[in-house]
Amino acid sequence: AGLLRARSPKLYQLAHPSLRATITAYADRHGRLQAHHQNCAELVRLHGRGPNRFGLIGQHLLSGGRPREALGFLYQGVIRAVDEAATGRARELLAIWQLALDELDPPASDPLRGDHHYMRCRLAMVGFDVDECRREFTALGRLATEHDWPRHLARAAALEAQLAHQLGDASECLRLLPRAINLADAAGDRLTSARTRLEMAQVLNQQGMSKAAAPWIAEARKVYEQDHVAIGEATCLLLSATIAFSAGRYDEAQGVAEAARHMGAKAGALTIQGFAMSIIGEVHRKAGRPDMARRAYHKALSMFHGVGAEAHGIPCELNLALLHQDDGEDEAAVEILNACIERLHR
Repeated sequence: AGLLRARSPKLYQLAHPSLRATITAYADRHGRLQAHHQNCAELVRLHGRGPNRFGLIGQHLLSGGRPREALGFLYQGVIRAVDEAATGRARELLAIWQLALDELDPPASDPLRGDHHYMRCRLAMVGFDVDECRREFTALGRLATEHDWPRHLARAAALEAQLAHQLGDASECLRLLPRAINLADAAGDRLTSARTRLEMAQVLNQQGMSKAAAPWIAEARKVYEQDHVAIGEATCLLLSATIAFSAGRYDEAQGVAEAARHMGAKAGALTIQGFAMSIIGEVHRKAGRPDMARRAYHKALSMFHGVGAEAHGIPCELNLALLHQDDGEDEAAVEILNACIERLHR
């Protein structure tokens, strides 16, 4: 009793580290450990859920002696963690990905070598490390040109545009995005094509051109829907909800945000759910439902905390401060504001 712990309805793990170590050592002595890891990878692939699924498959494949296959799943795990702003998990998986690459040791001309720069740049982007971003997308672009890697050339161009957006240089971002989109389309890189289109929509909306943004959102969402990328599709819905909210279409904003939240829940994407709850909280606050707004904001903060992305929750905390101020609770509002300022300076 108590020897197994459920990971999902059809997956279990041994509850005690000492028992796992004993069984692992026994399998290793009898030459069955790699086969066990391969079986575990297949079980997780078939029945695994949640944000750690791809990384777990990759780790089992690497331990099962299949580094090339492991690289693909570990790559997906890193990108998923980056999308969730789970930087700790992303770094851990990137280190394991590097072990798999070292074991495989592909030639310098293999595009797998470029994945390292792409993932490092995406991770640096989340951490607002501007210098690291520039180093990595510059290296990626140089290698892509040298070895004729069209997908990586498109990704380097997209990353350069994304950094300009992150730095608040909308005009530079809008100048760079068409080239990135054209390169992604020419390379047949559908996900980079969708990401750059969504980036275009975000910049246009921030510049007050929400009508111009709508077709770009639709194009990006179509690709994500066709390729079954739930996080990408949910991100499109979040932007549509934000646009509806800004236009005063509060019922529409809440409905679209609920759809995004539901999609995020199915994908196990806490960050998506957090952003959706934040929008729902805003709708309740505007509609004069402060108690419902508070509940939504606190749910959002809990979700951001769940992936270590507390910085995403600062707008929710600021809105909670406004609600305290509305109730005449100035001291509570100031306490929240001071905590936000301290977090921003860390």
